[in-house]
Formats: sequence, C-alpha cells, structure tokens
Amino acid sequence: MSFAFALLFAFLLVLASGAILAMKFFFPHHRKVSFVLYVIGFIPFFYAIYEKKQDLLEYQEIAHAWISIFWVHALFLLVILFVSYVLFVLFPLSKNAFVNMDFDKIIKIMSKDRQTLFELNNILKSKFEKIDEDFFELNLEKISIDKKEKMEKFWFEYLEIMFKIRMLRNKYKTFFVLDSNKFKNLYKEAFLNGYYAFTMQNFYSLQLYKHVKDNNMKTFLNQNNQDAGFSVNMFDKTVDSLTKFSEIIRLNIGRIFFKILKNEKLVPLDLEKNINFFLSTVDKNTSFYARLLIVKPLKLVEKIAYKFWYPVQKRLAIRISKIKTTLRENHINEKVINRYRNEFKPCDIFLERKEWRITNIGIPGFWTHSAMYLGKLSELDKFFDGTKELNGSKFSEYIKHNFPEVFKKIIDKDKNNFEFSVIESIRDGVVFTSLEYSANVDSLAVLRVKNLSKSQRLKIVLNAFKYYGTPYDFNYSFARYDGMLCSELIYKSYQGVSNMNVEFEYINGEPVVTPNMFAKKFAKEYNTKSEELKLVLFLDGDEKDKIARKKGKKSFVETWKRPMWHIVKDYF
Repeated sequence: MSFAFALLFAFLLVLASGAILAMKFFFPHHRKVSFVLYVIGFIPFFYAIYEKKQDLLEYQEIAHAWISIFWVHALFLLVILFVSYVLFVLFPLSKNAFVNMDFDKIIKIMSKDRQTLFELNNILKSKFEKIDEDFFELNLEKISIDKKEKMEKFWFEYLEIMFKIRMLRNKYKTFFVLDSNKFKNLYKEAFLNGYYAFTMQNFYSLQLYKHVKDNNMKTFLNQNNQDAGFSVNMFDKTVDSLTKFSEIIRLNIGRIFFKILKNEKLVPLDLEKNINFFLSTVDKNTSFYARLLIVKPLKLVEKIAYKFWYPVQKRLAIRISKIKTTLRENHINEKVINRYRNEFKPCDIFLERKEWRITNIGIPGFWTHSAMYLGKLSELDKFFDGTKELNGSKFSEYIKHNFPEVFKKIIDKDKNNFEFSVIESIRDGVVFTSLEYSANVDSLAVLRVKNLSKSQRLKIVLNAFKYYGTPYDFNYSFARYDGMLCSELIYKSYQGVSNMNVEFEYINGEPVVTPNMFAKKFAKEYNTKSEELKLVLFLDGDEKDKIARKKGKKSFVETWKRPMWHIVKDYF
C-alpha cells in the first residue's frame, strides 16, 4: 500500500464515519459504528506515517532542539491565553447599560428588573408544576393537532421567557464598571441581579433537559420556528448552554462572590433563597452535567456532519426526483382517471406509483407516493352544504374568510387549465394539484376511511389546509412540523378525527409512515371486523401492454409486498 493510497483510504473511512453520523445509518448504533470506523481510519493513517518514517526522522533532531529550548515559553503562552480567556469571560468588553445615568435612575431600574425576574421565575415555576408526566412524550400515533398546538404554546412561551431572562442577564454582565465613589455599592446590586438571572436561566435549562427524554419530542422542539421568531435547534442550544466552558466559569466564580456578599449580609433574603435553591439544584444534578459533557463532543461532530450533509442530501433528492429513465407516457392519463372521478369523495387517500423513477430506489415498498383527494371547489360546496360547522355558510365562503391564502390558490387553475382538486406534498412542499396531474401515474389505488361523517371529513380537509405551503421534509421525520412528507400530510390531517392505526417504521432512527404502510394496513385488516379502510379503486399498471387495468381487493392486498422491480413479471 503506497503512502498516497493509505492517506486516501484513511480519509475515506473518516468521511464514511461522518456520513453515518449525519444520516444516522445503523440507528440506534450509528454513533458506535461511526466511532469504530473513525478508529479504524487511524490504521492506514499510521501506516502512511510509517512509510514516510525516514523523511520524518530527518526532522527529529530539529524538533527535539526546538522543544528543549521553547517548552517553557510554550507553557507560559498557554497559561497567558487561558487567564486572558477567563478574564474576558468574567469582564467582557461591552458597553454598560447604565452609562450616563444618575444614581436614582439606576436604583429605580435595578429595582424594577429584580421584580421582573421574580415574576418570570414564578411564571416558569408555575408552568413546570402544571405539566403532566406524559406532556413531553410525543406519541405520534395519538397526537392531535390540539395537543401539538398546546406543546407549541408551552415551548414558545418558555423560549420567550428565557429570552427575557437572558436579556436581563446581559444587561448586568458589566456590573463591575459601577465600582466607583459615585455609585457606592451599586456594582454589588448589579451583580446580584445578573447572577440571579444567570442561575435562573441555568436552572430552567436543566429542568427542560430533565423533562424532555423522548427523542421524538427533542426533534419536535428542534424544528424550525422562524414564524414565531425562533431559529432551528433551539432545544439543543438551550441544553448545550449548560456545559459551555464560559458558563461553567461564570457559575462558579459568581458562586464565590455571592458567598462573600451573603457573609456580609448584603443579599436580600428572598433573593438569597432563590439563588441558593438554584445552586443546590445544580449540585444535586452533577450526574446530568457529567452525562451532557460526555456526549457533547460526539453530538458536536454529529451536528457538524449533518450541517454539511443536509444541503447535499436536499439538492440530490430534488435532482433525482426529476429524473425519469423512460420517455413513454404514464399509463393513467386524464381520460382514464376522469372515468372514475364521480366515485371519489373528499378525504379519499390516493396511493400512487410511477415506474422507471430513480426515487423509487430510496422509498421502501411498492407504493411510493400518496395524496388526498378534495374535489373541485364547486363540488366541495355541494358536498358540505348544510354541515353545521359552517354555520350556514358555503364551504367556499368559509375558506375565503378563514384560509384566504388557500382560497386564493384553490379558485385558480393549473398550467393545463385543470381545476385544483387534490392536496399533496411534493418536492415544492404542500400544494394543490389537479386530479389530472396527480393521478397521471402508472398504478393508482384509492382508499377511503369507513364511517366518516361529513363533519369529520370537513375537519380533515381543514386540517390539511393548515399545512398548505409547508416545505417538503427532507429530514424525513414525522416528529417535525416544519416540513411535510406526502404520507405525513395524510396521517396528520386525519389525527384527532379518525385514528387510522397505521404502523410506524423507523428509517435511520426517524419515525415515518410510508405510503406503502396504508396498503399494508388494508391487507392486514382485510375481511376482519377491524377493517377501517375501503378500496374505492385499483388501477394496476401493466408494463408490457402499457395500460393500467382495473382490479379488485384480492389483487390489491398483495401489492404492498411487491419487490422494487416487479414489472419484470409483466414480460413473462
């Protein structure tokens, strides 16, 4: 093995290690596999060094000479850098909030800020006390939109309060500049306000970490919430703040100064009680901090790997979705599908497959796409006429008032002048399409949930409308709401109305329901008392004759088992 090849092999092993971390291949053992590959990567690396041993030995004497002369200087430089860093952490070079203010005004502001901190503490304390044990368990099979909205409400309020606490903490981080004759002992009061805010922030970050143990909930809290003013990965950022080196320095140096002020009887009793409680909680939970410190380096590498890999994954997925390896037309065209149009009802589930698509390789099962049938706007007006939830309004009038963006789009037509009648999630996100466009596939199955009332169908349709405009989920996770998979749109629109009891699959650690799982559910319940789905239509593509034949239930129940290249059988 040559020097260059050994280095290249070592690099590829490290690259594979990072890819496994980013994509969570071999979940839940992805971190172990990644670590093993990383360690193995050192074998060819050391071999490459061995190959260049003679060249390296030529510099050995020079290196020894430099080390023997300058090791003291290097050590002194490291000490200087460390001390400088600690001083910078404790005494930041930022503008003081009280510059050019008189004594009385500063006293008034400090008093008001301290009262605000007490109020924020009481609000957060009350919120955590009211939480049920299972509040932070994200049961994807049972969660309703109402439950989702409650969790979002708690999370947004929590982040908003924590932001206010952080702002107050930052306000007092330059408390030391108030140490002068003019301001007497105000710097001590400023320190107490700042340290109270700091320990409170630390305490409620720890409380969040202790409560949120469910991985799906962590994913949910980490999703993008820019509409609410919060960035992605806010849960991880909140928890990571607990083990930042700068935070640990501030916590423990501040503890010393706080103890000095206590001994001098300069700390009000109510403030002393709260800060003592926060600090004692930290001391009692050293195991949590130790666990966070141990996993932090690996999680950091995982995040970096994901940060680099996700844009590549997204770009690749978009490009692949456009690739068609045949020039033939799809078996089901507008003439074929319009023969069956009158058989469909709002909320019917479309399962679709297009052959000769590269994307079929990456989607498990025969059925690779799903969509929800709505009907034309005029048909929806007629279907939902008299539904009590509309309060005497037409469906279109209700949508125009409550979903103006949806109404603006749904009254339009697509580029081929077909009316919109389907909602689905494609690479452009959750969009409205025409039946003629959506059903232009090679194989199509239409499923209907049994025993749905018009009121239930209305709620499902309105649930789906709430997701209109949501981007496509290139993270491929049902625990996120900032992106939507095709089958996820169906599943979440039905939640809180009809529990379809579809089994979840875990792909690289992320929970999903693939389109194929709807077909599997039908097959599992076929001819049983628990049957929840009805087959409305099954058009089975025939690759040899280039048509789609209408078939019955017995043929459909076997489709979810079909292998990827099942079309080969059409030629035999």
